[in-house]
Amino acid sequence: MQIVILADNALVVDACVTMTKPYFYIQWDSTSRCNLDCLHCYHTKEERQTRYVMSCLEAKSMLDDLANTVKQWGFRGGIHFSGGEPLVRGDIFEIIDYSRELGLEMRMLSNGTLITMEKAKRLKQSGFDIVQVSIDGIKETHDFLRNKEGAYDLSMAAINNLKEVGIQPTVSSTLTKTNFLQIEKIIEEAYKAGAARIGFSQLVPEGNGKDLEMLTTKELYESFSELYKLKMKYKDKLEILTSESLWCLFNKDNEYTKRAQGSAIMAGGCGIAMFGLSVLSDGLVYPCRRLPITLGHITEGVKEIFIKNPLLNQLRDINNYECKDCTKVTLCRGCRAVAYAATGNVFAKDPQCFKHLMEEKND
Repeated sequence: MQIVILADNALVVDACVTMTKPYFYIQWDSTSRCNLDCLHCYHTKEERQTRYVMSCLEAKSMLDDLANTVKQWGFRGGIHFSGGEPLVRGDIFEIIDYSRELGLEMRMLSNGTLITMEKAKRLKQSGFDIVQVSIDGIKETHDFLRNKEGAYDLSMAAINNLKEVGIQPTVSSTLTKTNFLQIEKIIEEAYKAGAARIGFSQLVPEGNGKDLEMLTTKELYESFSELYKLKMKYKDKLEILTSESLWCLFNKDNEYTKRAQGSAIMAGGCGIAMFGLSVLSDGLVYPCRRLPITLGHITEGVKEIFIKNPLLNQLRDINNYECKDCTKVTLCRGCRAVAYAATGNVFAKDPQCFKHLMEEKND
């Protein structure tokens, strides 16, 4: 991960860390509406039904600002279409085409139920190389969590449709008490459907998901340990992603990470305040789509918010974290959204951090 340093209202990157252009993105809830009502959604049903949705013109203004800002910084720029379900938005392809014309890299985060072969072909024509589809367990479990019978079959068909048209499907799965014992089965079924990669994330008890019970620290550790082994087992089939913050606990220190630790600079883990912003359908800006703290409105400008917002600057300072004395803090920071949802303090220790369990095991 590149290290971002703020200096004179600009962003620069440690040249010793990366040989490629750094990437800055907006994850945008292109609509608050959704055709599902998932039990673990970080938005509530009421919020999804009542939140204002930016017009096409307002969306294009945001995209113009994003494209101009990353050009000034010398970064690659990206727009990640999320929701709600982005494909329920009537003008979504007009906005997608506009994003492509601006040279922005595009991703889509979908529940998959609306990705017919026709839609898959349209996504490919629009320039998508990667589309994420959510799968949260075996058929019965997925349909239960998604609150819709038949959702699993539609999402699995979507993965196959995407692969058929030449888009790399990424599967996303949220670990809950309901599905964490099904990890390998989820991986196997995703591979059979045509997924190129799969990632598992922590449940954030917000929105609809507020009533769901998080995994215990031990259960999460055992789940990550299993995934660590499965990563090698499935390496010739599909990639198991290790992008969640706590994955860094499995990584061995190297010269780069030791330098980061010595300088107290961010070197990995949670990407909040480092390389992106989350924009809701009405234009309100969050540090992360799962961390409901308002930073401002996107009409204030990407650069203005990202560089000058006090909370983002505090989040870039390791000394503000309760886990600041941890040897892994510069590589991790834990999940800020989980910490906030569980404690009300965005700087609290991630309650699911399992570093102590790893140390006990190695004693």
